Amino acid sequence: KTENYSLMQIEPITTPTYLSIKDICTTPDGTAFILTENELLKLLDDNVSTIFAASNNGFSNISATNEYIYFWSKNTRKTIYALPLADAAATPSAVYTPKYSIQSFKVYEDKILLLEGNSTVTILDTVTNTVLNKYNGTGYLDATLINDTQLYVGKSNATNPKVPLLLIDTKTGETVSLNIKASAVYSFDADNSAIFGQMYTENNNTPSCSLFTFRPATRDYKILWTENGESTSSFMQIIDGKAVSTHI
Repeated sequence: KTENYSLMQIEPITTPTYLSIKDICTTPDGTAFILTENELLKLLDDNVSTIFAASNNGFSNISATNEYIYFWSKNTRKTIYALPLADAAATPSAVYTPKYSIQSFKVYEDKILLLEGNSTVTILDTVTNTVLNKYNGTGYLDATLINDTQLYVGKSNATNPKVPLLLIDTKTGETVSLNIKASAVYSFDADNSAIFGQMYTENNNTPSCSLFTFRPATRDYKILWTENGESTSSFMQIIDGKAVSTHI
C-alpha cells in the first residue's frame, strides 16, 4: 500500500486439489465422477467432497450407466474398460477393442453406441458388455439411437449412398436414405420425439451451418437457425428441452 515496505514471506492463497481434470460424467441416477490424470474420483452428496474410486491407467474419457463406469480414450483405438459400481473392490475389465479410433461414445440405458473412425458404428450391450451390432460405411460423422430398432447415421453426401442421413433398422439391417438437403449432418442429440443436429451446406462455394430438428415419426426436418461460414467442429446438446449449439 505504501512505498515503504519489504517483502517478508510469500504464502499461497489456494491449494492444489486435483491434477488436470480430463473428463466428467454422471450416471443416469445422478452420481457424478471426475477423471484426473491418475485417478477416478466419485463426487459425494455434498457436491464438494470426493472419494477415490479407481486408478486411471492413461485414459482420457469416462462414460457411465447406473451399473458401470467406462474408461475410454477419444481418437485412439485403446481398449474400453468397465468398472462395476456395485463392487468397491472391483477392478476394471476389458470390454471391447475398437478397430478404428473412437470418435463418439454414447450411452442409451442398456446400449452403448460407438462411432469408430468415419466408417463403423458399433452397438454394445451394457448388460453383457458384448457387441450387438456393427454397421460399416464411409463418410460417417455421427450416429444416434432413437429406440431398439432405429439407428440414425449422419454422414457426408459425397459418399455412397449420396445422402447425408441414413436410417438403419437394427433388427433387419434395412437401410433407408432420408431426404435432407445438406452436404453433411453431424453433432446429434435426441429426446423422445426428435433428433437435433447440425448440418453443413455449401451452395456456389458459399458455406453455411445450420441447427436443425428431424422428427422420426414423420421423417421431416426443420431448420431452426443458420449462420454463414464453416463450423464443423462445433457441438450440440439438449438442455432442459432446448437445443444448445456451441461453436469452438
